[in-house]
Amino acid sequence: MAETDNKQLATDFVGSLEANGVRGSRQYLTDDFKWWLPRLGNVDQRMEELFEATKPHLKRPSQLTVEGVTAEGNRVAVEVGVDGELVNGRRYLNKVHFLFLFRDSKIYYVKEYNDSKHSSDTWGDIL
Repeated sequence: MAETDNKQLATDFVGSLEANGVRGSRQYLTDDFKWWLPRLGNVDQRMEELFEATKPHLKRPSQLTVEGVTAEGNRVAVEVGVDGELVNGRRYLNKVHFLFLFRDSKIYYVKEYNDSKHSSDTWGDIL
């Protein structure tokens, strides 16, 4: 698959995450996908649960803004700004770097880097 196609699929996936969460974005993922997060390690299938668990705590769905995309072969790096407002008054403003690996036109591995301290400070007592 061409790097351009992978870049488009990666940005489409980020847009789908914003609108539909992980559960509603499964068409972009292989059945055996892996998802890695700082401090948590491999969370894989639990990502659906983590995304769903945030919903009742948000005033509105978080906005995800793609700020940059780089591709090489089956690897696509996407920089994303995240803006979420929680019902408890906290604001989740984070920068996320996703590294997506593709196989057969689907994402089989997601490595997500973010400011894990900010994530913990914002969500730690909730999730």
